[in-house]
Amino acid sequence: MKTESHLERAIAFMKRGARPLERARYEYEFEGGNKGSVLHALKQYQNEDEGFGRGLEPDIRLRDSSVIATTAALQILTELKLDPEHPMITGAIRYLLDVYNTGKQGWDIVPYHVDQAPHAPWWEYREIYDGWGNPNLEIVGWLYHFPHGPLEFREKITEHAVQYLLERSPLNDAHELLCALRMLEYVPQEIAEQVTPQVDEMVTRCVSKDPEKWKEYVLMPLQVVNNPEARYYPLLKESIRDNIEHLLAEQQEDGAWHPVWSWGQHEEEWEQAKEEWKGILTLDAIRSLKKFGTMTKEHT
Repeated sequence: MKTESHLERAIAFMKRGARPLERARYEYEFEGGNKGSVLHALKQYQNEDEGFGRGLEPDIRLRDSSVIATTAALQILTELKLDPEHPMITGAIRYLLDVYNTGKQGWDIVPYHVDQAPHAPWWEYREIYDGWGNPNLEIVGWLYHFPHGPLEFREKITEHAVQYLLERSPLNDAHELLCALRMLEYVPQEIAEQVTPQVDEMVTRCVSKDPEKWKEYVLMPLQVVNNPEARYYPLLKESIRDNIEHLLAEQQEDGAWHPVWSWGQHEEEWEQAKEEWKGILTLDAIRSLKKFGTMTKEHT
């Protein structure tokens, strides 16, 4: 019953220690909770420009909207299986269209004034951001899943995304891979087929199968394969059991999973962000244990 005891402790943490948003997401997903509670909690992170900020991405404490926080909000909104015309969705897409940078043929992942508030050092604004794919590939996916923008624009940015993956991407960035996977989930099949070999290569290069490295900030199999029907489950299946065992071993005394990174600056704000990350990471861990818990050694 090892997995069950880990889940009990994790759930207890979600009830007492997670942000209202993650608590509501957990209750909606696993306890028949009301999606309205999730929407109410998420609304607290939306600004007048209809984008999202206010620490939704805990490593960015800026109140103003950012593209990375808005894409995080769209991920949450997708979990709720809402009508695409829901105002929080249409507003988020409008925000993304409004802040598109024509000169870059893409989006700034964070605004130039991000340094007006505490944040992790990797979220410093850079005029030329390393790699076009994060967050642009993901946004291409959202423009198909929530088709509220001009079709001509969508076709143009899709063509740019395909060209980037075929010709310019180094195919070795883990965050870019996650964005590419979200893109593949929603674009038409004929588009997905053009870039699938490149995404296959990214999975091979970016997903760590070495348990010795999983204590570091690396992309683990469970972050790419979230259920047995996932696109890359056959490729990563042999690593899933070991990854579940690692997950169980990394649960902390408070029942949560803790971030393996730290800011090295703004220590007071980092402590708050760390607490918020615990809820996000623990929700992800609960999902993995619910999907793959029977793959542990205790069941073999």
